[in-house]
Amino acid sequence: MAKESGDQARPAPIVDQGTRPGAIVRLLIFTLVLILSAAAFVLFRTAILVPNMFLPYSFAAPSWRPGFKPLKALASYASALGYVWGWYADRH
Repeated sequence: MAKESGDQARPAPIVDQGTRPGAIVRLLIFTLVLILSAAAFVLFRTAILVPNMFLPYSFAAPSWRPGFKPLKALASYASALGYVWGWYADRH
């Protein structure tokens, strides 16, 4: 089913062609995207751990203030890991 516009024939959209992947494939892709996004989040939090020790961000007074706050950085990192662990861990 191609639509003609002047001299050129355009193919029908994929939705109209009936070539969409099945439900299982879409579910696997969705699961893979969730796992990769969680891994990217943990890698990002790991990458900014050391800079956050020396340049912590304050949500109380939104600003970046130079200083040495390793416990604040570690608490932030632990909460990020706990979030990912709690979201993806088995619930038995």
